[in-house]
Amino acid sequence: LTFSEYLATLIWGTVPTESMTKIIALCTVIFIISVNMLSSGVVVKFCSFSSVIKMSMVVFLLACGITTTLKGDGHPENFHTNTSFVGSSTNPADYGLAFYFAAFSYQSWNSLNYLTEELKNPTITLPVGGFLGVLGTTLCYILCNVSYLLMLSPMDIVASNTVAMDCGKIAFGRIAEIAMCVGLLFSCLGSASGGAMCISRNIQSPYSALIPC
Repeated sequence: LTFSEYLATLIWGTVPTESMTKIIALCTVIFIISVNMLSSGVVVKFCSFSSVIKMSMVVFLLACGITTTLKGDGHPENFHTNTSFVGSSTNPADYGLAFYFAAFSYQSWNSLNYLTEELKNPTITLPVGGFLGVLGTTLCYILCNVSYLLMLSPMDIVASNTVAMDCGKIAFGRIAEIAMCVGLLFSCLGSASGGAMCISRNIQSPYSALIPC
């Protein structure tokens, strides 16, 4: 759905309707499944490529935040201790729900377990990959949110469906907005492709012991 929103915004310049978003998402899922069925090697290479794009987008987003702040157009007041938490919820359930939604961003350690039998050296690759994946994701998300808050007010962030594109436009104009959108499209496709490859192994495992080869 995130991929659909960014793609439609890039092509048509407006936030898509719910039906349009779902249609684009469905077509994307069919495409990803088809590629996984044809060649897992292509998926692995594309996921590696999209990971490089993700890291580049994080660096670029941080540069946008710093540039906007230096120009005096940012929102450094978001980091003032006396105003940072004004209006925050006092309900513990809201924070539990926030952690629940954020947990999906750190599932790479779990996805890696589905590919254990395909790893060349799982005793080293599995723990190192899981640790670096979770640590890298944590660092990237912290930096991204710092950049968002440097450029936008909390209300702007809540109201926008394409926060990263808005940040790129504020910092460097339309070209940066398009670049950010394209990078996020590759990022979404890479994540979805890797997830589809891992989930297929999870479904296959229980049946591989029942079906004779």
